[in-house]
Order: sequence, then structure tokens, then C-alpha cells
Amino acid sequence: MLNFNRPHLTQEEFHGSAEWKRLSEQRKLFVQTLIDSDGDQTFAASTAYSMTDDECARKSSYALLRLPAVKAAIDLYLKKDQKELLVEQLDRIINSKGIPAATRLRAIESKMELLGVKTPAPEPEAAKPAHIFNVGDIVTVGGRRVRVTVVSPDGLKALEGDPI
Repeated sequence: MLNFNRPHLTQEEFHGSAEWKRLSEQRKLFVQTLIDSDGDQTFAASTAYSMTDDECARKSSYALLRLPAVKAAIDLYLKKDQKELLVEQLDRIINSKGIPAATRLRAIESKMELLGVKTPAPEPEAAKPAHIFNVGDIVTVGGRRVRVTVVSPDGLKALEGDPI
């Protein structure tokens, strides 16, 4: 959804821009109607392309807004900075179902970093003891196999065992 209630170029500045001049007459009419209607995409497409079917106009408006020249003109009019454009691009990656999960996760991390959101550092894993012994375990001691009968309270040592 486009937000036209924000700082933007004047009509004179916008119509003098290279981005505006690159648009075809119909696309200029679409963009200008979009601006004048505070972002009514369906109305803008209906007006620019003489569409009578609202559903067709709605779908066409989404296709028009994805065109690089139209997007560049609207972004210029709305004075979007590089950070805002990058966040939009990351949002498209994050919300795309066809993108691998690892790529989407990296996009989320990049967006958080770009926006200055701090993520907690992962907690270091606790060192695992070498081995925990249980009564009944079979172990080799001095080349002989024994069944453990007594272990230390912490389970780190087999204290006694019966030969097998």
C-alpha cells in the first residue's frame, strides 16, 4: 500500500524529472491519477487504461506498480531514500514463498541490522562432561570388561564393577 501522506516532490519538480519523462503517456496518466487519488490503484488503472472491470483494473494496477520505470517514478515522487528502498526489497524477499528459508532468514537478519534492531547473542553451550556412568553400564577397565555397580554422585566416575 502506497502512502501519499508524506513529504513528496512538488508537481513541477516531479514533471521535470528524468523518471517522469521516461514514462509513456498512459503510464504518466496512471501515476498522476494515483497521486491525485491518494493511492487509489484501481481508479488510477481504470482511468489510464479505460477499464470498466474493477477486478481487471485492480490486477493491472499491481502489474503496473511492479514495472521498474513506474516504481522509480513513484519512489522519486515520494522521496524514498536508499535505506527505505532496501527495506522494501528485503520485505519482498522475506514474503516470497519461492525463496529458500535460509535466504529469507538472511534477509530478516539484514533488515534487523539495517534498522538497528539488536539481537541477543546466542548463549554459549555448557561444556558437556566427558561421560556419565550409570549402574549396569559395561565398561573396559585395564583391558577387562566390567559391569558398573557403583558410580560417583555426579556420575562422572565408575567406582566399582563386577567382572564379566
